[in-house]
Amino acid sequence: MKRHSIMAWICIFIFLLSCSSLTWAGAKNLLIKDKEVEGWSTMNMNKFNKKRDLKELLGETYKEYMGYGLKEVWQQEIATPDYRIVLLEIYIARDKPGARGLFRRYRSPLFFAVGDEGSESPGYVCFYRDKYFVKLIAKRKSMEGNPFLKKFSKIVDEKIH
Repeated sequence: MKRHSIMAWICIFIFLLSCSSLTWAGAKNLLIKDKEVEGWSTMNMNKFNKKRDLKELLGETYKEYMGYGLKEVWQQEIATPDYRIVLLEIYIARDKPGARGLFRRYRSPLFFAVGDEGSESPGYVCFYRDKYFVKLIAKRKSMEGNPFLKKFSKIVDEKIH
């Protein structure tokens, strides 16, 4: 009887591990890989999960963001040789309502079909799916209607989904 109990716990552990592979692998796997977007390459990547780092990143909005259950933020800057730069930010909340709350702070009236809900405005796209709130911002040069931001958001959304 004891052996069956141990085997049952091992099976449960393996199942839970496989269901939460994204959690174990970390949000770093959600970032855009250079090979996924031809002509673009990563310039900078940061992870913020310590209280002091999050306070520095968020400034005056720190308490409000923490109210949404924010646990961690990943930032990635990707660029082309002609100086197009996109900033990708992935905010990881405790749960889906937290991510939705973060999204609602930034959503615009222009709906964009990505994630559970997405929106866009010139030089800016954001969405949330599950416990992830994602922002993409054009930092340099006009992106002519956000085609790169939309493409990148769909890449990230597919990784979450």
